[in-house]
Formats: sequence, structure tokens, C-alpha cells
Amino acid sequence: GHKTVTVGSNIITTLAVGYLAVSYLNANETTITYNVDCKPWTPPKGGANCELCNDERTPCSEYKCRSLGAACDLVNEGTEDEKCVSLGVNDVNSPIINANTDLISEGFTITNTTDQGNPGIKLNELLPAFTPIQLGILTDEPAQCRYSTTPGTKYDEMTQDFGSTLYLYNQALMFSLGDEVTAEEITALTQGIFNLYIRCSDIQGNANENDFFIQFQVDTTPDLSPPQIMYTSVEEGTFYAHGVNESSLTLYTNEPSSCKWDTADTSYEVMQNEMICSQSGYEPSSIYFGTFECATTLTGISDEEINYYYFRCQDQSENANEESYKYSTKSSESTLSITSFEPEGLQKNNTITLEVTTDGGAEDGKSICKFSTETNTYTEMTEFLTTNNPKHEQELTLFPGEYTIYVTCQDIAGNQNITSNEITMEYDETPPQIERFYIDEALYSLVIETDEETTCEYAPESFTYGEGTQMTGQLTTTHETSVNQLIYYLICEDLYGNQGTYTLDISFWT
Repeated sequence: GHKTVTVGSNIITTLAVGYLAVSYLNANETTITYNVDCKPWTPPKGGANCELCNDERTPCSEYKCRSLGAACDLVNEGTEDEKCVSLGVNDVNSPIINANTDLISEGFTITNTTDQGNPGIKLNELLPAFTPIQLGILTDEPAQCRYSTTPGTKYDEMTQDFGSTLYLYNQALMFSLGDEVTAEEITALTQGIFNLYIRCSDIQGNANENDFFIQFQVDTTPDLSPPQIMYTSVEEGTFYAHGVNESSLTLYTNEPSSCKWDTADTSYEVMQNEMICSQSGYEPSSIYFGTFECATTLTGISDEEINYYYFRCQDQSENANEESYKYSTKSSESTLSITSFEPEGLQKNNTITLEVTTDGGAEDGKSICKFSTETNTYTEMTEFLTTNNPKHEQELTLFPGEYTIYVTCQDIAGNQNITSNEITMEYDETPPQIERFYIDEALYSLVIETDEETTCEYAPESFTYGEGTQMTGQLTTTHETSVNQLIYYLICEDLYGNQGTYTLDISFWT
């Protein structure tokens, strides 16, 4: 578009008390014509400012990130660690790694050092065997990091993650070491000094070509303590679904161990069922950092009673538990049942209330129910507003049409039941009509009949519904009131809130 603007070449400005007057002289006027094009806003080129979005005090959104530069994009999307990074094609630099002293376990200090030109740190204190310790690093851009115990290992060949698999500035690893580094033959080869070699990669895939290392020395004092079971993958006392007779279970120990289980409380040597256990201190659990996994499948789970299992573990110094770790499970005596589900069929309203009742299962019907009009897959459905007990309710507003309402309920043990109802939603926006009215001479009353169920009010003059006098009959088709005036102003409202307004003159009857 274009505009024509008149500009005065001489401008006299006079400042007076209390006001400002501006006078434009008409002499020597010049006309300037210019064009204005309205175009979509575009972010600045490049991605130099992307990381300005990564302020801990204010969250970064996709819009804020991309507005900082054409090469900016959000990583770790959908997590609590969303970061804005540059996707510039000219970015060929790998992340720069440094130690993060804030993330290193309390009681440990570090010294910066180098090894054959590669940067690194060393722990100044001895690392006690089987004691979890946290190590932390800091990168100059969001990165994924991995580690190896072999120097010179390429990033893509490393199998162990150092911290999270998200792209972060700070990564932390919790681990502990045991007999593989305290054995005399290993100590003789290494002089008791060990290294973790770390490399990181940014969002562009630029990975370090040189190692950043963390060096430490383990306290070789003989280990005389048996392992401890710290956690279980399934909480002790948990219900199992009805009919389930076996289940996987993982133990998490404080040091690499070999574990066994039995249904009888007996010694480690006598226990009949061996478990699959992590044997390396360099491979801590990714769930409970600083612990080590032992996995098995529990068998013989019975629906009739509480099931007891006993576990014992032995570490690599052959220190075995003298007392068992007792673990119990409970099974559901019956399946979970959906005993009622309403409504169904034709519904003459735009809002309905789903009402479901459940019974049986692990906790006498206590369960969480979900609903959907498209699927009965539990994880994809919407949870009832009122649930987690045997009775469940959810108000639902639907457009006119035919629907299949799916309901799936699941209890604490995983017992699940599925049902559905066919529902037809039918409602109107048409005001009700008076089909007939007359005077009942015997009762001397005015009687009106409507074409649908209504509630009616009247007054001697125009009024707002709710402020009139109600006639007999709520949501019926017949209504009465005594004759006490000649003109009746009426408003009748149907089930859907549609209102009909009428004026009745009955003077010809009197």
C-alpha cells in the first residue's frame, strides 16, 4: 500500500506553562510518497543467540527459541530439560568438557591434570570399595555423553552413558567399584590407579576426538561386608493380577553380586534359583544409580494365599548374607468386574453422566476407570473425574449423533476389565409450543398443553424466566393455574433450556 504525507519545512515550537503548542507553517510544503509492504516476521539469521533462551529463571518455549534465530531449535522436547540449541550447518565444533565440582559427591575434591595432552581431573581422596560416588561434568553446549574404561575409544563405540541420554549442559554419573579393581593382580598392573574416559556429542553429531578423563584410586582395604539389597523393581507386598503365576523381578544391590532365591528361608549355598546379575562395577543400574541389577522370574505365585520369597546374595569377595531378604506378594482372589455402566441408548440431552460400578479384583472393586469414544486401550484413554474406588463418575458433553463409549477399569494389581455402551445423543434448539389452552370451568383454572415436556411461569406483564409465578407441573406437557387476570404473559422452558414466550388473552371467556 502507499501513503501521501505533507511535511512542513519550517516548524515553530512554542513552549508555554501548562501546555505544548506545535504550529506547522504552510509555506514551503513538500509532498513525499512512500510504499509500505506488510510481510510475515522472520527471526534473525543464524543461531548465535539460541542459548539466551536457556535461562533457569524463565522457561524456554519452542516459540521463544525459534524467535532468537533461524537456526535455533528445541531439544529434549516434552521433558523438564528442554534446551534451545543452534542447528547451524557450519557448527563443526564438539562440546568442551570440564569438571562440575557442584555435582561431585560431598567429601571429595579434585585436581585438574593432563595425560598425553588430554585434559582431565583426578580425585584427591581414595574411593572406598562398594561406596556409591557421584561424578559430574559440564559442557559448553547441550550434549549427550558416554564413557569407557579403554582410552581412545570413539564416541559411537562407547556403550555406557555418562548421565542422562538427554542433551544437557550438566551430566552426572553415580557408580561404585569393587573386587575387579581391588584384586591383587589388578592392583599390580595398574598401581591402583584407574580412569574413566569420557566423550560427548552435540545435537549436530559433533563428538570429541580426544578423551576427557577422570582418574581415581580405590581403597584396597579388604572387603568383609556382605552385599545389601537396596531396592526391588516391584514393591514388596504388591498385588499381582488374578491368574498370574509368575512375574519378573529385579533386585538392586550396593555392589556387584551373585544372588539366589527360594521359597524356603535357607542358606545362600542351598538356595535353588540363581539370578542374572551385573558383575562389573563400571555398569551401574540406570534406574537406581550406584546400585547393581540382579534379575529373575518368580514362579509359583498362588491366588489362594500370600506368597513369600527369600533372597540372599554373595559379593565377589565371597561375603554372603547370613539373613534372607524376605519378599512377599499378594494375588487377587478374583478378576475385576464391571457390574454396571450407564447410560445407554437414546439420550435427549447434550450432557450425560457416565456411571460405572466395579467389584472384585485386588481391593474389592477399587480401581481407576478411563473412557474414550475411539479406543479401549487403557493408556490412551481419559481418566474419570471421580474414580479410584468402586464407583466412578464422569460428566460428558457430546454433539448430536451416535457414539460407542468405551470404558476400561484397572486395579492396583493390573486386573483389567473392558466394556462399552452404544449411545445416541439427540437434542434440539427449538422453543416449545402451546398446542392448546382452555378454561376449566369446574375449577375455574387456566389449562395449557405444550408439544413437549416443559416448566412454565406466568405474570401480568413481561418478565424474565425465573421471576414469574410457576404453573403446576414441572417438565410435563400439561400446566394449570387459577384464573385471576385477563392477560397472561407466559414463558415455558423445555429440557434443553429452550424458552417459548406467549401472551394469552382470555377476556372472551369471562
